[in-house]
Amino acid sequence: MIFVTGASGLIGTHLVRRLIAEGYKVRALRRANSNISQLEDISAEIDWVEADLLDVSQLHQLLKGCRQVIHCAGMVSFAAKDKDLLYQTNVEGTTALVNSSLAAGIERFIHISSVAAIGRSRRTSVVDEKQKWEKSSLNSWYGETKYLGELEVWRAHTEGMPCIIFNPSTVLGPGPLHRSSTQLFNYVIKKNRFYPPGLMNWVDVRDVVDLTMAALQPTATTGQRYIISAGAVRYELLFRQMADCLGVPPPQIKANSVLTSGAYYLEKIRSRFQQKSPLITKETVKLSNLEIEFNNSKTRKEFNHTFRSLHETIQWCCKELQSYML
Repeated sequence: MIFVTGASGLIGTHLVRRLIAEGYKVRALRRANSNISQLEDISAEIDWVEADLLDVSQLHQLLKGCRQVIHCAGMVSFAAKDKDLLYQTNVEGTTALVNSSLAAGIERFIHISSVAAIGRSRRTSVVDEKQKWEKSSLNSWYGETKYLGELEVWRAHTEGMPCIIFNPSTVLGPGPLHRSSTQLFNYVIKKNRFYPPGLMNWVDVRDVVDLTMAALQPTATTGQRYIISAGAVRYELLFRQMADCLGVPPPQIKANSVLTSGAYYLEKIRSRFQQKSPLITKETVKLSNLEIEFNNSKTRKEFNHTFRSLHETIQWCCKELQSYML
């Protein structure tokens, strides 16, 4: 039995489908308000359990009978108002799961983190697994909470629980248009005119699933972190490929500092009036201007893995997204 958190998310839904298809028994953690509609057709094959990730006593009970844990759950936000909730979810939630897994004698713990947890430095434009976390204006609070959560996983490894950490870049895959990175496709669908000047590191969700499945095997080396990123692409080219596939005009105006600052303040006003989280924040503006690439050579070598191309990923996503656009 494999215990999976975050099963209703982009990575989680594709991962659970693969696990079930390959005959694994899955116990999936969900919150009371989790939307599991994307797994509705195989829901009867999943042992759903409802609990709070911070409830250690519940986790102790729910982990009984499980041999491996895949921790996909996490919160992604760059809004200042979510600072406490990010810490609670990404740090305290991971701590609770790690401690419960240690107590349950879990044989393998796979933590799906983020490249944001590795950190960025102005001294280098290419980041690999050797990069050490340091305080930097290039790092987000989201990234820092993912880093702090990773420290708990490394602690568990030193205490005897075999652990592997994966650090995906922006994960592309089909899903509801208002969630996760699928909002990038939605941005193009809405015929927005502007694109940021920086680079986006990306990976196909199927590659993340392939590597996670490989990490479940006894031959996979534990006590290591692996960057999962297929490459880096300029937003201009990314949006153009998406637009061509979707049959809409691409964003054509490069957003300079004046435009991005103006968009930030307009979005701030809009979010206050509509009482919704802003899509553009100071952190997203900063991140969209970065010129940093994440090196995947360690992952390719260790797992003998070939990443899917951007063209293949976008074509697949556009085809699958048709059902969400009806």
